[in-house]
Amino acid sequence: MRDDFLITTAGWIDAPIGPDAWLQSLAGRYSLDHFDYDEFVVRDFGSVAVVLSRSRQTGTMTDTGGAWSETFRYTDVWVRDDLGDWRIATRHAGHRPQPTAP
Repeated sequence: MRDDFLITTAGWIDAPIGPDAWLQSLAGRYSLDHFDYDEFVVRDFGSVAVVLSRSRQTGTMTDTGGAWSETFRYTDVWVRDDLGDWRIATRHAGHRPQPTAP
């Protein structure tokens, strides 16, 4: 993660925030029991890449003990640093719409 990383989330974070504020917003909110990523689409532009992905997550809400399950879509911007390593610069998270019944 880059030092200037910014994120907006699918729920509780409306305006872009940095890594420290993002991690603090997660602390004590819920426990994550399982997650996976799939459906990667990568567009490589040399020193910058844009990655679209999907993540399925399950966990337990800390305040209520209730189970939760969500599917998210992410748009991530990755930047290659001076050493050639990829670091995430920006993430936008959105809820994946649930399929509607025919």
